[in-house]
Amino acid sequence: MRTLDERGWGVQAEALLAASRAFGSALEAYLRDPTLGLERDLGEVAEELGELLGSVRIGADLLAPGSPPTPSLKERLRSLERSHQDLETRYGRMSEAFQALMAARDETLEQERASREGAEAARQRLAFLEQASMLLSESLELETTLERVAELCVPFLADWCVIDFLDEDGDMGVAVAHRDPEREEALVDLRRRFPVHDFSPGGSGQVLTTSTPLLVPECSESWLEGLSGDPRLKEAVRSVLMEEMGLRSLLSVPLNATGRCLGVLTLASASKTRAYREEDLALAGDLARRAAQAIDNARLYASVSQAYRQQQTIAETLQWSFLPKLPERIGQLSIGYLYEAASAEELVGGDFYDLFPLDGGRMGVVLGDVSGKGVGATVVTAMARYALRGLAREYSSPATVLSKLDGLLNAELGDEKFVTLFYGVLDLATMKLVYASAGHEPALVELAEGGPLWLEATGPVLGPMLSESLGERLVTLEAGRSLLLFTDGLSEARRGGEFLGVEGVAELLNASRGLEPSARVAGILDGAREFAGASLYDDVAVLLLQVDGGVRPGAPD
Repeated sequence: MRTLDERGWGVQAEALLAASRAFGSALEAYLRDPTLGLERDLGEVAEELGELLGSVRIGADLLAPGSPPTPSLKERLRSLERSHQDLETRYGRMSEAFQALMAARDETLEQERASREGAEAARQRLAFLEQASMLLSESLELETTLERVAELCVPFLADWCVIDFLDEDGDMGVAVAHRDPEREEALVDLRRRFPVHDFSPGGSGQVLTTSTPLLVPECSESWLEGLSGDPRLKEAVRSVLMEEMGLRSLLSVPLNATGRCLGVLTLASASKTRAYREEDLALAGDLARRAAQAIDNARLYASVSQAYRQQQTIAETLQWSFLPKLPERIGQLSIGYLYEAASAEELVGGDFYDLFPLDGGRMGVVLGDVSGKGVGATVVTAMARYALRGLAREYSSPATVLSKLDGLLNAELGDEKFVTLFYGVLDLATMKLVYASAGHEPALVELAEGGPLWLEATGPVLGPMLSESLGERLVTLEAGRSLLLFTDGLSEARRGGEFLGVEGVAELLNASRGLEPSARVAGILDGAREFAGASLYDDVAVLLLQVDGGVRPGAPD
């Protein structure tokens, strides 16, 4: 057996004491602030201490049999024993602190991981809801929109999704999506055989009736037994949903809006790892609220559209009843006229024309435009037409007639409506026309040479803006020439930012020379449509009076 002398053993003991002190200092620093990252240093010192401690203990074992310890050695042994005890105490504290630190670090890492996963899940939920909102706002075609929302739910929220909804006519519709598109027809067929109301209690029918969510974490046999009183429905659910599609869990939420349930959104899971829980209700409920609002908006739109179409029908009926059917000829005059609404989708406006007899062989000539659309404009049109006829029989002056008419209409027009109106009195024997124009588009009189003669407005529009008296002028219509009256729907035909304008109307009038008046007005309208690319933005009324025979027309007096 190898022996160790007292001196050699003392050197080892002193090294152990020095290492113990170094370890103690490092340990104290670590205990004061575990965040300094001293774990590695402490580990290295602890390993060194372990080696030294082992050497000292072996040295003591070897020393004891060979030579009795001296008093100095005994003191060193006692000092070493105290240092060793202190070391073990400190090492124990360090070990506990280190384990606590590691546990805290693991917990922090787990919290950070969970936080990252939670943040990512929240981001995905927000992105999902944003996409759903975008889909729901893109169109008011309800069934197509809800089908796209159902597709969005799969597979993010479900293996399949069924949305039962109340359509615009008050009937129940259904939109479905499945992870396997070939199975969607089976879902639709199931709903054809068993309407949503049949899935009660325990299913979507219960949600539709109670307007409260339904959560089924596990679609078990006991759930199936309580689903409905109809054994055929239970068997269909078992065979189609549970056996063929593997139904394991489902979640149904009501589509509530404006105080009523407009349908049910059902999410179904066939996955062992996705069983719906309480926390899934929040996301499904948020989606359901948005879908319910879309359904309500679509129903409102359908209702408004129906009312709009009814108003359009009424307005069209009134408008056409107020537009007289004029004769093709009166004395020396050939007559062409037309009225056309801008489009089938737009409400008719207040454009109108009229010819009516007056005493003394005279004739009233009228073309006007009431601002606004629909029934309101049509009613004002009727008032203007019939009031003007009555005033024309009482007052011979066109300017006076329009001024009196303005006084009658103001109570009905309000602050925002107005009427542009051309009114003339034509002597059928002399073809002299006395006219007044309240802010209306210039009328055109064809001349034998050069450009047309423009009959400009003689005052402002009728309505709240009429703050000055209207003037009147005289023009003579003679042989083979025409007077063209039109509303601004014709001159304001536009192509991009370019308008046809009165000059364009004059060109169309000139291009139609040689045709009968009815063909001329039709050709003028066709030319305006061609300029605008087939559709006009406003209603159009046109009246053309063409004189037979004779001499050149005179200028206004």
